[in-house]
Amino acid sequence: MRRLVALSVLASVSVGLLSACHKKAPGPGSDSNAAGEAPEPRPALTTVVHASSGDERGFVGTIEARYSTQLSFRVGGRIIRRSVSVGDHVKRGQEIAALDARSLQLAVAASAADLSGGAAARANADTNFGRQTSLVAQKSVAQANLDEARNSQASAAASVNEAQARLHKAQEDLSYGILRAELDGVVTRVDFEVEQVVAPNAVIAELARPDVLDLVLDVPERVALDLKLGDAFTVRSEDPPLVSVSAKVRQLSPAADRATRTRRIWLALDSSPPEVRLGATMYADRLVTNQAPLRVPLTAVVGGGDAGATSVWVVVNDAVQTRPVTLGEQSEGDAIVLTGLHDGERVVTAGVHSLTPGQRIKPDAVVPGLDADSTRGKTMRDGGQ
Repeated sequence: MRRLVALSVLASVSVGLLSACHKKAPGPGSDSNAAGEAPEPRPALTTVVHASSGDERGFVGTIEARYSTQLSFRVGGRIIRRSVSVGDHVKRGQEIAALDARSLQLAVAASAADLSGGAAARANADTNFGRQTSLVAQKSVAQANLDEARNSQASAAASVNEAQARLHKAQEDLSYGILRAELDGVVTRVDFEVEQVVAPNAVIAELARPDVLDLVLDVPERVALDLKLGDAFTVRSEDPPLVSVSAKVRQLSPAADRATRTRRIWLALDSSPPEVRLGATMYADRLVTNQAPLRVPLTAVVGGGDAGATSVWVVVNDAVQTRPVTLGEQSEGDAIVLTGLHDGERVVTAGVHSLTPGQRIKPDAVVPGLDADSTRGKTMRDGGQ
């Protein structure tokens, strides 16, 4: 009886195994959902494209003179008089400092004495030449004596000319013993004291024109890319006396600072009221009259490189569509979109190389190993899977 029960159980197990073997296994491309439902939407990081400069218009800068000059003595010597200090307003020709002139005066006296000696030697040579001319006419001396007298006369004349040049140079050096302002301006730097000995052409002071001013700013690189020469700003102060001046971009730094990754720009003030002083801190507000450019993260861009063609994945009704775009200037993390996108459209920013047209996604869903900050600062390559 027990043997019959065991045989019955074994027969049942064999039938079940044979039935399982005859069932068709699902292929790799078939849907695992037995009810035939669509696949689950894929999680994806996205962003909405907006104009970039609407929230970055105010900056802080320093007032600087557009034109300034460095002052130095053309001759060396000991400073005996200082006539200005930092912040003084000076007029053209006003004295800045003076050197001890005794050595310069002695040089003038020595040059004058050399000139007197040369003039006497020339007079003697002229007299000798006249005498030799008369003797040659009377055939009392040889022609060689007249030629020698003529050469001595020419040499004496050259010596006189040389002495005159040295005297003029010594007199000019004496005039350089007093350093004078070359323009109307404000003294912004003084690097000397009385009794100090200075070398020729050593910079000892700086003079700036206060009537032509610039506001110098350091702005983020992405902001500098949106600026061009002539863009309008309003420069204002926040501390009394309150003042507001219009300005325009005069100069843009061609490269970013390696440490701060900012670019320097110079705003030319349209006027220079007395309240705007050199070295003052003022604020600049950008006047945006045109539509600011659209920007897209570089992690959202597909293509580029040698191929040249670029595109992005645009989200429409929770499904993705590829869209060709034309890019402009690029910074470290994003690029200006010239054509192909409109303000307010949503694009995928991660996993762009593994999407297919029409694929459904979950915008802004949590993607394992990725978050919104992980896609910032990457270059033009896939940020996730």
